[in-house]
Amino acid sequence: MPNPPTHSTNNLDVQRLVFATAVLLSHSFPLTMGSNAGEPLFALFGTLTLGEVAVDCFFILSGFLISRSWLSEPRVLPYLKKRILRIIPGFVVAFLFSVFIAGWIGSTNGVSYLSQLNMLSLASNVLNLTQPNAPPTFEGSFFPDVNGSLWSIRYEFVCYLLVLLLGLMSIINRSFIMVSLWILSLAAFLIFRVGYADASAVGAIRGGDRVMLLRLLPMFLSGAVIGLLDLHRNASWKWLALAACLLIAGLTYRYTAEIALASAGAYLVLGVGFKSGKPKFIENLPDISYGVYLYAWPIQKLVVHFGFANGPWKLFFISLVLSVSAGVLSWHLIEKPALSLKKNRFLLSRLAGVKPS
Repeated sequence: MPNPPTHSTNNLDVQRLVFATAVLLSHSFPLTMGSNAGEPLFALFGTLTLGEVAVDCFFILSGFLISRSWLSEPRVLPYLKKRILRIIPGFVVAFLFSVFIAGWIGSTNGVSYLSQLNMLSLASNVLNLTQPNAPPTFEGSFFPDVNGSLWSIRYEFVCYLLVLLLGLMSIINRSFIMVSLWILSLAAFLIFRVGYADASAVGAIRGGDRVMLLRLLPMFLSGAVIGLLDLHRNASWKWLALAACLLIAGLTYRYTAEIALASAGAYLVLGVGFKSGKPKFIENLPDISYGVYLYAWPIQKLVVHFGFANGPWKLFFISLVLSVSAGVLSWHLIEKPALSLKKNRFLLSRLAGVKPS
């Protein structure tokens, strides 16, 4: 297995920022109009929104990166330490911001809002990496959740645990078994997907843990399989163009949209991600995509709440500036300091109750 890709040899950080921006753009339509009517990708194909495609692409990249992270250092404690430090601190701070600042500002009565907060329920939300169970706020607005983007973090971490399980079972480095699991996951999702006759069935896929895993697992496994087979390396523009055509064709039909994304789309994302030609100035930019994703929703809700934007495109551009700023702060104040603890061998050893070697 080749060494894990470094920051300077790929375009994955740029892609993650593009995907976070796509989620922000996609949310701008329902948050101002109440539905996906007019949302660019949904208006074009009528199957998936930009936000759904972007989240799927996040899982494709995660499948690639996280599986290779395990293969480069197949040890339980270091693996868990890396995963926890990367995802938990940013999530917790964004969760607190959403509940105690954005939700409080958006409430009609701040004192009443704070008094209704159920700390045990919120603690459970944090421990389970789920959306905040906050009192009603942003009343009268579309989708009054304090942070409607945090739902995906739980499934991301579940996929991390899946990699750990597959690694401990010595499966994650076996091409035949991994490809078979990927195909089975696609088949399971397709069976479920065909069961929905409603054209808006994609929205129904958010109906619960098992249902969401049926959607996201094929995406995650596709990234892992592509990395395992090294299909991303030296991808020619001819093959990438073919993958783009297959993806576009698949997106036109509700039964094939996710299947095309988990196959041709995954190859396209990772193939382009490892194409050379990234501008030099990008190499030293911080990885702010996670922070942009975490804070975009509450920022958008506040922008609408204060009347700064009454249309999707105005909301998008105002929120993009603010969300990028929040992403920069999150990286420098929370995520980067947390990641620096990866080098602290004493930290996780204390948590595990053993002495560092």
